[in-house]
Amino acid sequence: MPVVQSPNKALVTGANGFVAMWVVRDLLEHGYVVRGTVRSVEKGEYLKNYFAPYASKFEVITVEDMKERSMKLSKVLRQLPMLPPPKPTKGTRVEDMVETVINGTTGLLRSALTQSVKRIVYASTGGAVWPETSEFQTFTVLTEEDWNVRAIEILKERGDETPAITAYHASKTLAEQSAWKFVKDHDGEMD
Repeated sequence: MPVVQSPNKALVTGANGFVAMWVVRDLLEHGYVVRGTVRSVEKGEYLKNYFAPYASKFEVITVEDMKERSMKLSKVLRQLPMLPPPKPTKGTRVEDMVETVINGTTGLLRSALTQSVKRIVYASTGGAVWPETSEFQTFTVLTEEDWNVRAIEILKERGDETPAITAYHASKTLAEQSAWKFVKDHDGEMD
């Protein structure tokens, strides 16, 4: 049985993402009131139009600056449980992007903890576990023990010259590792 049942409220960060939109839709169809965060007004307008039949139960919050995100979302969290964080923006220095993703993830978790959020669903990317290599030519099983350490190594070696997708994978790997560390450090305080 879920900890949070409808007609409760839910926050879905990065609500315009492929998986997140399905999560929003499912929550709305099951009677939840949903707030979704996006990184631009245009993305927010798209979601408002897409979820127009649920207008009374769906709200969009635009959070353009990820550095301001934790502060703004902590205000939102006073009213809501939450779901996964958004992707970094293009055009930022790789080091800043990685730091922002990690701090954004742990900042949301800290905010959730202080607001007595009952459940967090953290959705990452396959890039956090799948190595930056093409050496897997056969079926490979990856588990919760696997991490994309090669992406982190490439990031350390190449800095701002790191390919964008590799930097993204490294940031998501480090953010997810930070999230698991946070959960371990706060064992029993959240589901």
